[in-house]
Amino acid sequence: MSEDKIPKYELDLLSTAINRIVSSEVLENSMSDQLPLTDDLSDSNKIYHGKTSILFVDMRESTKLPEKFNSNQLVKIYRSYIRTVVQAIRYSGGVVRDFMGDGVLAVFVDNEAGNSEDKAVRAGRYITTAIDKFLNPALDQEIKHRISCGIGIHTGEVSLSKVGMKGKEQQEDTENEFGIAWIGNSTNLACKFSGAVDNGTIFISTSTYSALSDINGKQKWERVEISKGGNTLSGI
Repeated sequence: MSEDKIPKYELDLLSTAINRIVSSEVLENSMSDQLPLTDDLSDSNKIYHGKTSILFVDMRESTKLPEKFNSNQLVKIYRSYIRTVVQAIRYSGGVVRDFMGDGVLAVFVDNEAGNSEDKAVRAGRYITTAIDKFLNPALDQEIKHRISCGIGIHTGEVSLSKVGMKGKEQQEDTENEFGIAWIGNSTNLACKFSGAVDNGTIFISTSTYSALSDINGKQKWERVEISKGGNTLSGI
């Protein structure tokens, strides 16, 4: 689209927003023992920085599901799967911060309830157990289908910032479109680890493993190296 096809007031609005963002100072705050909510963050260059454990879980072969099931059946699969994953994360001390199709991104921080690494690994095990013992038997009985997933976990430093745009001016019924951008390599690594492992497997980075307590059977994990997309991923 050429520039002259965009209304002038929209161009002015965009130009003002871009200039404000790129010229403003970035203010960094340390992350506390609780992640800030999207609504509590300001639409500014204020970021929060700290150590977190990131978990990413992704359903296997989900792109083939529309070829096998009708829309009503797909609703049952996706809703029951996401519900299972979210409960596992929440009751393990984490929070879901993004849905990417059938992928779920969760974040864990250190606090009085435990360290982020233990909580993330507990969530991963909760997910695999819940899928195997509860979700799959229900889906198998209803629609003759069983699902599987891969789980990746990485611990490292991240920064987060509010991104997006307020609701359209002069239209009160237009919702704000905001989210959180996770800045750093932790989310990318968790996603890569998730995609690199077989069905029902949890792949954790060495940084996550090094801080695990005995409650997660630290001595039972095995070190592995996996080639993926020309890269070698090292983890446990």
